[in-house]
Amino acid sequence: MAFVVIPVAFTAIHFAVRAVPGTAGSGIPSAMILLEKLERRPPTSCSSNMVSKVLSLRILIGKFALLMAGLAFGGSMGKEGPMVTLSASAMVLTLRFVLALPKAKEQFAPNLNTYTRTAIIAGSGAGIAAAFNSITGGIMFAIEEFACSFNFTMGRCLSLSVVSSMLTVFGLNTIINANYENLTFYGTVSDFATTSELFYVSIISGFVGGLLGGTNAQLLLWLLEIKAFTTRRFSTATYFWCIFCSLCLAGLHVSTDGITAGEGTEHVISILSSEDEKGAYCNGGEVSWYFFLAKMLGTLLTYLAGLCGGVFAPSLSAGAGFGQVMYCELFKDRMSSDGSSQFAVLCSMTAFFGGFTQSPLTSFSILIGMVQIGGAEYNGPITHVAMLTASTIGSLVAGAVN
Repeated sequence: MAFVVIPVAFTAIHFAVRAVPGTAGSGIPSAMILLEKLERRPPTSCSSNMVSKVLSLRILIGKFALLMAGLAFGGSMGKEGPMVTLSASAMVLTLRFVLALPKAKEQFAPNLNTYTRTAIIAGSGAGIAAAFNSITGGIMFAIEEFACSFNFTMGRCLSLSVVSSMLTVFGLNTIINANYENLTFYGTVSDFATTSELFYVSIISGFVGGLLGGTNAQLLLWLLEIKAFTTRRFSTATYFWCIFCSLCLAGLHVSTDGITAGEGTEHVISILSSEDEKGAYCNGGEVSWYFFLAKMLGTLLTYLAGLCGGVFAPSLSAGAGFGQVMYCELFKDRMSSDGSSQFAVLCSMTAFFGGFTQSPLTSFSILIGMVQIGGAEYNGPITHVAMLTASTIGSLVAGAVN
């Protein structure tokens, strides 16, 4: 059934993406390019036509529907990129509503362009915070990726939007399930690793994870350039890419028992767990060693098919799969306990993610908000330093490849 359902569904989604311009891909690069264009305009300029091509109610609705469809039909993708577009669109629409109020336009006119940029930056941070349940990740993402020039107004608006988005997430979870207390994305890491263990794990994971993440990103860029070249030569080539990639993805799902579908969150939780029959595969875990390779390939195929989705969560999942391989093959005999695999996985996740995005602070900040580190022998601060070290090294090493 996968060889029938996935190609048909992906082709239908591809038609829908082409029917609603601006909904393809992640959406983060489009918003970044829009901000760069707004930076070059005078503060009083009105850029509503340019903004509406990237952020509008039409794109908000289309992006949401196409994201749900892509996840439902087996796309190996995340929701964070589209959620940045959704949140930024919501902030821009809110600004337009405010401007429609009596005398508001005269008050905002001297800095209309600045307020538009502020709305986009604040919305992008709120989207990441809501996607990953990470306040620090949302704020750092907006600053590192979007805020070319930052001021007090932007900082205050960003903080308010991120906090309000998290309050909304907490409130909705309370309404849906009053007993749902733990909102950390990947749960709790409660085992212990020594400072010396974390030091050499962070260094080695940073180099190897950054190289792998940078290579993955460069491979994606090369394939996108090949796709762009063929679609310029043949207008129907885009449908060939969609069908071919969806068939390959279906084959990948079938051959790996479906572990490559979706964001991969449940597999990361299993790798990070210290319960019986979970954790790294060499400790009896149920996630195979080739998970990271399959996840990387599945994400490439999904992106090349032209769907609306993000790459952050799949990159973290691939990093976790790579981390368990690093632990089993390099670190297991050198670490104090089997539970120490969790810290090797965390360092590899930040290194791979930092190498893929070349945004070390964002990758570190997102992940520390997604994992609760604690236990009988709490070593959270040391672990955070190791994760930031791995992320920074990974980003620098990836720069040599990509």
